[in-house]
Amino acid sequence: NNEEKGAAAVVDLNSKYGDGKAVFIKCDVTKDLDDVSKKIFETYSQVDVLVNNAGTVDEKSARKTIELNSIALMEWSMKFWEHMRKDKGGLGGTILNIGSIYSFAIDPYVVFYKASKFAVQGFTTSLGHADNYKKFGVRLIIICPGFTYSALTDRQLCWDEHKEDFAKFVKNEKWQNAE
Repeated sequence: NNEEKGAAAVVDLNSKYGDGKAVFIKCDVTKDLDDVSKKIFETYSQVDVLVNNAGTVDEKSARKTIELNSIALMEWSMKFWEHMRKDKGGLGGTILNIGSIYSFAIDPYVVFYKASKFAVQGFTTSLGHADNYKKFGVRLIIICPGFTYSALTDRQLCWDEHKEDFAKFVKNEKWQNAE
């Protein structure tokens, strides 16, 4: 489960970079931003890196998909961006937002997911623009992985009407493992 993987990642990172350098906090990124960020800022005065990696594929609910994949990512980015800003006393930092190579694709499938990742791409490249980096000292980077075997892709991803066509489509795509 995610908690076990998170705990294992913390052990691995702390063994490489020093105790207390990494932390895993289980939360609902759509609801727990204020509580979790307060805890982080109180524990670590300086945050060097934020990785926004929460996401879903839910083609039955545009709201759920956009709320988790786009809005939560933007809100977490802005909260940490404000904390990191050099012009406001921060030391700068880096925010890594996980997008998708699929946001560059033009096809009739997984429209809510694709729209959410288009939003991530636009937000990250705009806030992460070189002019903003020069002015505020916070770098934003979007990482756009390709099709990846994961808990997200272990279930039906598209509308029933597209199920057969989508299965043929993704069969021809290059897939990778999360590890």
